[in-house]
Amino acid sequence: IAGGEPYTERVFAAAPELRVVARLGVGWDQVDVAAATRHHVAVAMAFGTNHDAVADHAFALMAAAALRIAAYDRRVRAGRWGTQLHGGLYGATVGLVGFGRIGRAVARRCKGFGMEVLAHDPAMDGDTVAHLGCRLVALDDLLEQSDFVSLPAPLTPATRRLIDRQRLALMKPTAVLVNTSRGGLIDERALGDAPRSGRPGGAGLDVFATEPLRDSPLTELENVVLTPHVAGTSKAAVEAMAARCVESILT
Repeated sequence: IAGGEPYTERVFAAAPELRVVARLGVGWDQVDVAAATRHHVAVAMAFGTNHDAVADHAFALMAAAALRIAAYDRRVRAGRWGTQLHGGLYGATVGLVGFGRIGRAVARRCKGFGMEVLAHDPAMDGDTVAHLGCRLVALDDLLEQSDFVSLPAPLTPATRRLIDRQRLALMKPTAVLVNTSRGGLIDERALGDAPRSGRPGGAGLDVFATEPLRDSPLTELENVVLTPHVAGTSKAAVEAMAARCVESILT
């Protein structure tokens, strides 16, 4: 039963009796599937078990960043008071880069807050997205129009550093960028320069290019909310993922 550690050619060669890698999660970027195939090792994911937990967390990060919850908390604990003229959620436009299980779950939460939902996903067609009350758009259009940009997308060669310096520059100066998928989707150095570039206005990040996060300029930014890769690990989600892993192994 695999966590976030890598499963490479070297690992498979060193474990000749290994028959299955069952991921306690839904991302397989740490598993060399081609190497697993060569060594006759099955790879199983826990699809459908934690998307609601991740969507809850993504929406919570949107709210925390837009309403400056963490900054207000620090202010009160320090004995200070007063408003920072924060933003809000109701009626805003959210852009979802990826419209799979997690993206659709985030969309349902956003629709409940009267938000317009834009989606970018090369694997989706416009009719499917429209059926869920959302609108399929090009990535650059999504970045330009959205008050919140969430990244429920897998990390692949095509999506690595998808949100780079040029694309960050397309975002509104008041926009909030949320990532609960993989840190490699964002150019973190460019995001760390946000105070100088003025875009985006805030961020909520649960994942990072290197984990645990150490010595990063992101920790110094007042308008960034950080959590330690926990979006998919609610109590209910962990129980469901564990059960799915056991089921996969026995199968």
